[in-house]
Amino acid sequence: MSKSGRKTARVPHEASRRAEAAKAALPVNTDKEMVRWSFRWTDVDYQGAWDWDLQSSETKAILRFLGDMQGKTWSECLAGRSGEHKSHHGQPVTSLCREAQRRLAEWLGWQDLPDELFRFRLGGKPRLWGFRSGAVFEIIWFDRDHAVYPTGKRNT
Repeated sequence: MSKSGRKTARVPHEASRRAEAAKAALPVNTDKEMVRWSFRWTDVDYQGAWDWDLQSSETKAILRFLGDMQGKTWSECLAGRSGEHKSHHGQPVTSLCREAQRRLAEWLGWQDLPDELFRFRLGGKPRLWGFRSGAVFEIIWFDRDHAVYPTGKRNT
């Protein structure tokens, strides 16, 4: 309080101001938020291994999966496992096949590709690829044959 009995505002020290600014610049953790999705960035014009020319069974599988994700938090989704592997996770763009990297750069117009995409596992091979924007999953591709990030057969 000042001599007049009024409360005075404390002026933070420079170190406190820098700490507050740094804290504000940190990305917000959205893992406790509910998963939402958007089709704003969906690559509907691509024709190839991960296009949107869906069979009715694929459409149903996608809709069922999105329905299952509704009401889950990102933490719950990230905790999902298939055997010893995470079911849903980020994937470095540099690990994707060259065609996927080329298509991202061409279609999205990014000079510098993002460091990571996110993918949801729908079953054995099918994946939904996109990126997280806060709590929203921006859907890009439906990869029916695990072609965006091909892997060899395991345990053979």
